[in-house]
Amino acid sequence: MLEDAQRQWMSWETWLAQNGLPDARPNHRVVANQYPILLQLAIEGHGIVLGWRHMIDACLRDGLLVRATQASATLGGGYYAIWPRERAEPAAARAFRQWLVQQSGIDGRAGERSAEG
Repeated sequence: MLEDAQRQWMSWETWLAQNGLPDARPNHRVVANQYPILLQLAIEGHGIVLGWRHMIDACLRDGLLVRATQASATLGGGYYAIWPRERAEPAAARAFRQWLVQQSGIDGRAGERSAEG
């Protein structure tokens, strides 16, 4: 198994547990702190790597990688566009936030809070 050492990202233990294999343990593990290194190792056939679709779709499409399983997992996290409540949002920031929401295909108002709280 190839694993990125960044702990805010999903580990193999978490992925295995979320897919019903909490007791599975790899015989061999390579740990690195740069995901592109792990991706290249997987492309060269040195192991299996967890991947984000937006980072590996081209590799899948081009036949450089294949999905080992249809199983997936999520940590449920996300990204947030925030600004201080006591300051008006600059027009450029508002335009950028609206563009981000449009690109993501989500309802950007879902996490908004009113000025009252």
